[in-house]
Amino acid sequence: MEATTAMSPAGITSATDYVVSAFSKLTIGQAEQYQTRFGVIRYASSVDLIADLNVYTSTADLFDLTISSLNETGTNIEGAIRLATSKFASASHRPAARPVLIIVGSTYESGGYNDPTQAAREFHEDGGNNH
Repeated sequence: MEATTAMSPAGITSATDYVVSAFSKLTIGQAEQYQTRFGVIRYASSVDLIADLNVYTSTADLFDLTISSLNETGTNIEGAIRLATSKFASASHRPAARPVLIIVGSTYESGGYNDPTQAAREFHEDGGNNH
């Protein structure tokens, strides 16, 4: 989730509400089958792991999700993709589950970071879905 000054706190809240609404239709949990694991990464100039894939144990847990704005203007999408990719390679990810990456943002400022399309392409080539 983008957390730049361009996104604004109201924009982050609106986007978070949308994501929670969409994912609340799934069965969130940690079982090996028939449940979805859900993680959250916040990015601006910096990149932070808000919730690893093993944090949410039920769909009801999603309603506690809050993402605060960062006082930063950069859009380090490449860093967010790399962090997500590392989490998909960790023990918190189910080996048989296909990784899916959804990027929620309102702006992209080139320069200062690596081009995120290369990281997205690598993620996709390794079997992941990015939206």
